[in-house]
Parts: sequence; C-alpha cells; structure tokens
Amino acid sequence: MNRKINEKYRSLLDSFTAAARECFGEMLTGVYLHGSMVMGCFRPEISDIDLLVVVDGEVADNLKLRFMERVVELNSIAPAKGLEMSVIARSACDPFLYPTPFLLHFSPMHLNWFRSDPKSYVKNMKGDDRDLAAHAMILRRYGITLSGEPIHQVFGEVSNADYLDSVLYDVEEACETMDEFPVSTILNLCRVLAFVREERCLSKAGGGQWALKALQMDTAHRILIEESLECYTSGKTMPAPGKKGAAFAKEMLRLIHQWAPLSK
Repeated sequence: MNRKINEKYRSLLDSFTAAARECFGEMLTGVYLHGSMVMGCFRPEISDIDLLVVVDGEVADNLKLRFMERVVELNSIAPAKGLEMSVIARSACDPFLYPTPFLLHFSPMHLNWFRSDPKSYVKNMKGDDRDLAAHAMILRRYGITLSGEPIHQVFGEVSNADYLDSVLYDVEEACETMDEFPVSTILNLCRVLAFVREERCLSKAGGGQWALKALQMDTAHRILIEESLECYTSGKTMPAPGKKGAAFAKEMLRLIHQWAPLSK
C-alpha cells in the first residue's frame, strides 16, 4: 500500500495544517489525512483531498469563520474535486460515536453557501454525519498524521456494524446515481461487497480489483468493472451505462444485503 503524500500537494497540506494550528491553537489535537491519497489511488482529475481535524473543546463561531476563510482559499488551489474536511470533537473519537457529530464541515458543494452567507454557514454547518465512521475506519488503517497526536491515540475502534451502516448508506441509491456517477458507483459497490464478504477495507480501485478476482459474474458486469477501473486510473469520463448499469447495481445490492448480517 502506497502511503506517500502526493508531493504536488504537500505545500497545500502544510498550509492547511498551519491554518488549523493558527486558528485552533491549544485546542488542536491533530490534523489527519485519509482517503485516496493515503490508499495509493489518488488521481488529481477525479479525487479530492480528505482531511479530519480534531479539537478538544468548544469552537467559537469566530474561529470557525477564520478557519473556513483559509480552507476556501486553499480549496482554490486543490485538485478538481477540491478539499473535503470535517472538524470533530476529541470526545467523539474514543470511544467512537456513531452517528458521529461534527463541529464544522466543508466540501466544494457547500462553497456557494459559505460565500453568500458565511456567518450562517459557520453557525449551522454542524450535526451528525454517518460518513465519518467510514472515514475513521480508513484513517485507523491507512491514515497519516499531519500534525498532533498519533491516530491510534485519538481514534478508538470503529465497529464493523457502524462501518457497514455507514458504507451501506452510501450505496443504497446506486441505481439512481449510476448514470451520473458510474465510476464511483460501480467501484463503491465492489468495495462494500468486499467488506461484507471478507471484511476487507479497500479503496475504490481495490474494490474493483477484488471483485474481478473474487466474484463469478456475468460478462457484462465484468466489463463494467473493467471499464470503471480504466476510467478511474486514466481520469477519462465513463459514459452512462443505462440499463446495464442498473442491472449491475441491483445485483450487487442483492449480494451485499445477502452477506450483510451486521447491517442496522
């Protein structure tokens, strides 16, 4: 597993870490990198940069606003899909709480809200996020500490049941998302099935490669996985698969639920 940071974005990560230190000061427990960059499958054309910031204590809105201004500035020099980051309280990390509360979140899909009404954004962008269980599981297995305390001193174990609920939530609407996001939908289905069958916690690319080796499937389904892996690797756009994609999603969801006794 290639856990090296993509050198093209090291300066960005250093600046993000410096911004967290500056804004949160002694409250900052750590800054952590997870996602595709630590799993060896980062592609600038299609990947975002995934970060978690852990703080010990309440964060005032003025500090959130100051931090968000820096995050948005850094997002402008990030890869095409941008930065995705959450700020979470240390008290939610060990024992790990699920659904996981967060104090602040950013992804490019929320950029217009922040720009149009930053005070409303920092006041209201908080709550629970089921995706954080999947992020924490990846972080514990593959993550990199950019600043602060080591990962395993901060994050407790994520139960298989919580992780599974998190990733199932992410693929339940695969039939609806298939034509708009075929590559990520196909590969996400593969990696979820890898977990429910063999407890393998894989990247998107790893999930697709696992499926080609481990599953007996129709030729049409195999071709879809091969095409999605090619597009994921090359950054090419995959055409909407239409009925073939819908059939693939239905079959993969059937297998996932067949093998998912821990789902909630």
